[in-house]
Amino acid sequence: MNMSTGEIAWLAVGLTANACFAVRLIIQWWASERQQRSVVPISFWYLSIVAASMMMAYGIYKRDPVIIIGQWGLVAYCRNIVLYRRELARRESAAVAADSLAVVSMTAGRSPQCTCRCTCAAGREARAA
Repeated sequence: MNMSTGEIAWLAVGLTANACFAVRLIIQWWASERQQRSVVPISFWYLSIVAASMMMAYGIYKRDPVIIIGQWGLVAYCRNIVLYRRELARRESAAVAADSLAVVSMTAGRSPQCTCRCTCAAGREARAA
């Protein structure tokens, strides 16, 4: 079997794509074992995009419609990253809001200059003076 340098390079692209598909499953399995429940880490989706893109390129090079059509999952992989980022932003917003609320409730009426009728020490001292 005589292969040109270009053919060897494209074969390497196809084999690397398959390796990426395998690695993403190992990462998902490892993450699930660590958490003792089924989880899909974000790295799974990024590796999916890399692998599917490489496999698509290989399929185009080989002019193989089966390989090309088989990479429709790229849409789902990209969508899952969008959903993941949206959820992450929502959680961060909720955390910031909760932290802000906690700070406000912890400091409400506790200023050293407090002269209100609250029950904090500064308020009691101000009323006693």
